[in-house]
Amino acid sequence: MLDIALEFLTSQSTEIFATNFWILLWIEIPRFTLSMIAILLPVLFHFKKSKKPSPPAHPYSVSVIIPTHNDSDSLTGTLTSLREQLQVNLQIIVVNDGSTDHTHAICQSLVEKKLIDHYVHLKSRGGKASAMNMGLSFVKNPYVLATDSDTTFDRDALTIACEYFEDPRVAVVAGNLRVRNLEYNLVTRIQQINYSLGITVGRLIQDPLDLFLVVSGAFGVFRSDIIRQVGGWDCGPGEDSDLTMRIRLAGFRVRFAPFAIATTVVPSSLTLLARQRLRWDRSMIRVKWRKYRWAALNPFQNNFKVSSALGSLDTFFFQGLRPYSLLIYATTLFCIYGEFALILIIALKLFYTVIDMIKFLTSISLSSRKKEDFKLILYVPFYGMVNLLLLQAVLFFANTNELIFQGSYSDPFVPKKVRSQIRRY
Repeated sequence: MLDIALEFLTSQSTEIFATNFWILLWIEIPRFTLSMIAILLPVLFHFKKSKKPSPPAHPYSVSVIIPTHNDSDSLTGTLTSLREQLQVNLQIIVVNDGSTDHTHAICQSLVEKKLIDHYVHLKSRGGKASAMNMGLSFVKNPYVLATDSDTTFDRDALTIACEYFEDPRVAVVAGNLRVRNLEYNLVTRIQQINYSLGITVGRLIQDPLDLFLVVSGAFGVFRSDIIRQVGGWDCGPGEDSDLTMRIRLAGFRVRFAPFAIATTVVPSSLTLLARQRLRWDRSMIRVKWRKYRWAALNPFQNNFKVSSALGSLDTFFFQGLRPYSLLIYATTLFCIYGEFALILIIALKLFYTVIDMIKFLTSISLSSRKKEDFKLILYVPFYGMVNLLLLQAVLFFANTNELIFQGSYSDPFVPKKVRSQIRRY
């Protein structure tokens, strides 16, 4: 069988080879090449300039908003890591969003231990955006950290992030995320590879080009007056990307701090991972394309930026259309070659594995934890399989479901009573 496969591949002319692998030659390799150029030239220069800053003359004053819903097991670790921050004066606000476990009792004890400055107990769940806006009303510092109750921070994470606000054009700084439960199983290890490629490398490419459109809800530092200026958090899912887009459209910059590191708990099963990515992917279509596409693409709009338009187009073509192009590609091959199409698909998968390996090795060269990441090299082929067979399938379903049925408006991430009041786009 291997002999037949090799003979089939090597017997193809240059024209036929280019036709059979058009998705690789005309879509994947050009985008990969541009990414590598971006990394090797401006990004490496930018990364070298992003060395950890010296301690500031005066500590930064940061308010922290932590919405929590049935996260009593992880909240204490998050608060402890925040209280250990260097060169930062903190005001920690915890909003209990209608938890039904022991969160209320634990928060009361944490207030007594002075780990929490302001505690708000909402007896009825209103969703993350509602909890964040409630917390915002207690904010008294010029900067606000929006985070989750299962995220922990390196001791210098906030100091490094706040350094970027020395530029008055910067309204938001996103930190770098890693997987907290990395050693749990294969699924969590694969997600660390995904974070290294999508967050560390991806955002290092986007940052100097001003194409950064999404600040993760786990680690985003904002100017508090700018959040109030643009109206706070809108109802989710996708409230984080929604707020980022409004801030960009208001004319401010969004930056990425590669050395400001936090770790977050990720899904530990393929089912949970698929559910998470379904929510993220549907929100991408809803926020970036349906809600803000004209604001981002209209050159006559106030504060129009070419970078915002390019970022929106990148989302549409390479995330919105990519799963459909993969389906069309596979269907076309099977229609033309029958069972031999499987040989071409396997060959294509090998090409993808090589590309993923190069990208991951690049991410290790940019990583602040090289030894930890280097141990994951053997898992890169598994990441490629999960990405192709699961995540692209989820993206295909999410795009279709959102474009036709507006599925994000039925997501249980937001309580039903709140979903019924959300304006639809």
